[in-house]
Amino acid sequence: MKSIVLPMVAIALFLASCQKSSPPGTHYAHGFCLNDGCECEEGYTSDQCSEMATPISVELKAVEVLSIPEFHNGESWDAYEGYPDVACMIANANQVIYEAEDVKTDIKEGGKVVFTDLSVQLVDVLATHKLRLLDIDVDQKHDIIKYLYFTPFNKDKGFPETIDIKEGEAEVRLHLKYHY
Repeated sequence: MKSIVLPMVAIALFLASCQKSSPPGTHYAHGFCLNDGCECEEGYTSDQCSEMATPISVELKAVEVLSIPEFHNGESWDAYEGYPDVACMIANANQVIYEAEDVKTDIKEGGKVVFTDLSVQLVDVLATHKLRLLDIDVDQKHDIIKYLYFTPFNKDKGFPETIDIKEGEAEVRLHLKYHY
């Protein structure tokens, strides 16, 4: 019963504060007031729609690998063909959240790799996550191309649809969707 009453009281206070503090039709940066309460854009809250809500999850929709190092310790990635076969893995702390099933083969320098339709739910949105780029070899020995780190949500950066990560010669773009 408590779990139902508390949210209802919070909603009533929220609507009442908008009605008392602002005339109908007042526009804010992220919403406006109507006769029956505030209408905030998704991801914003408060009586003037000025506070960012922390998402309950951030969905990783795609990983675009824009560039990778040409060499591995001064040598080609693959002994026979020379170009890496790229896969990616995402972890939060020490738990693997996503591991690509498909491997993008023989990626030449400057070649772009895209892992699409991932739908990976990142529920610890304020934690640092690790993206591991791997060179998958036929002998099952996998070389780590690069570790890249990112935080799915940062109130200072708003709700970007993409996050760009660049470290050395490795550059990745993450495509995101926020859920509230």
